Amino acid sequence: MKNAVSNTMALWFFLVFSLHCAVTRCHALSDNILVVGATGTTGLRAIQGLLDVGYKPHQLFILTRNASRTHMKQLKKLGFCLIQADLQRPSSLVAMHQDVTSIVYNSAAAAKDHGVKRIQQKHDVESILMHHSKYPRHVTCLRANLFMEELWKRYTRPQILKGEYPLPVNRWRKLYLTSVRDMGRLAGTVVARESAFKQDARSKSTRIVNVAGDLLSGPQIARAFGKAQGFPCRHVNNRELTKFAKENFPELYEQIHFIQTSPEKTNIRTLKKEFPGLITSFKEFLDETKWGNVDLEFDDLSKPESLDVPDNM
Repeated sequence: MKNAVSNTMALWFFLVFSLHCAVTRCHALSDNILVVGATGTTGLRAIQGLLDVGYKPHQLFILTRNASRTHMKQLKKLGFCLIQADLQRPSSLVAMHQDVTSIVYNSAAAAKDHGVKRIQQKHDVESILMHHSKYPRHVTCLRANLFMEELWKRYTRPQILKGEYPLPVNRWRKLYLTSVRDMGRLAGTVVARESAFKQDARSKSTRIVNVAGDLLSGPQIARAFGKAQGFPCRHVNNRELTKFAKENFPELYEQIHFIQTSPEKTNIRTLKKEFPGLITSFKEFLDETKWGNVDLEFDDLSKPESLDVPDNM
């Protein structure tokens, strides 16, 4: 039970507290983007999304606290530009703050009065970026739902491959699912559009966009897993986890209660019209990531060499 609690906590911690922030420093697709908070394994999926919409490795400046890590060296060999800085030391970011014209920030989808501290932290950052005069005039907050990539992690995939998808929600409760790769695609597209429309640099333009590629119930998610892996999978409503979290882990219970009751909506149809070809359904995600290959692990999905880098770098 303790391991299950820890694993679920890790899943939802990423959902509400991850950072994939793309910042443009120029005014055209041919110029550069600063990528903050995408040096981890899941973050590489956002970088792939930026590549998908036309950016080249030499245009992507990746902020990292430690450029000597093996992971970072591999990215450098692929042509990405590394910038060593620390978000906890503002002085290391001063030079980058100059000439920044717009920000695309990865936040979390939630209605008002959601009651989740970690989501509120994300929304507080939104407020600062959108309303503080010292930040760029063009700010878009992409609010993600449950990341599909999390289902590849070691605390979810092995049990699903055994035929059970444990999720503490009723069978009719539907969840919005978001691909991290799509977050990168939309970030790059938003930046390019802002440049193309040549928005008035004197006016502040802000926008919040909920992002999801699918809306499925627990049993529907389990059936999708079953089709992708070639053998059945069933949804299990882990009520004991909900009870245990309520009694012992208040923050985890906040997250569970949120997914069980949140009224927040994402208009997937409208999103697909605005960003045609850039929104991934859950079935498409499972096919793209080769879920049915039982020999693959999350690291195979998220290592630098797995990136589809254009030949004409």
